[in-house]
Amino acid sequence: MMSKSIRRNVCTWSWLKLFNAAASALAQALESEEPVKTTVARFAAPPLRSTLTGEAEAIEACFSGLDRTAILEALREKETQARVFAAPALAAMLEKSPTSQAIALKQMALGAAVDFDEALRMDYRIVSRICRGHDFYEGVRAVIVDKDNRPRWAPPPSQAEVDAYFAPLGDSELKFPVRDA
Repeated sequence: MMSKSIRRNVCTWSWLKLFNAAASALAQALESEEPVKTTVARFAAPPLRSTLTGEAEAIEACFSGLDRTAILEALREKETQARVFAAPALAAMLEKSPTSQAIALKQMALGAAVDFDEALRMDYRIVSRICRGHDFYEGVRAVIVDKDNRPRWAPPPSQAEVDAYFAPLGDSELKFPVRDA
């Protein structure tokens, strides 16, 4: 009997081979004399219906907030309602670093309002601090070094701890060359 991970890998590999073949055929067709609109129409297909399509509203309700605790509570509530997505999503979130999740949620909240250069500065600030923290090395230990896949994450961070990842780096701040306007 094939393990779940092997089946998943076989499915992923099969899908990638199919996608690669279709992409290659499309690329060749686009290089032909046929009008682009005709070529694209010939390759167009309706999207596959996901088993989660009917869950979209509930998923949106769970993940629309930017607070990890609220998201976990919403997933627990949906799990009691036997919503198909809730248990796997909750399990996945509980396996991952609470610090990384809190940082990612704040980053998404801020990211929409900054330009490209500021987004890169923000990423640099975060990474500069993540590599000095506990959870990065704990993840490496659990997955690469000991291979026990049992990370012992730091407890969920306070808001002040999360904010510290985003604070300017002073003289170490990422700088870009001056561009001509």
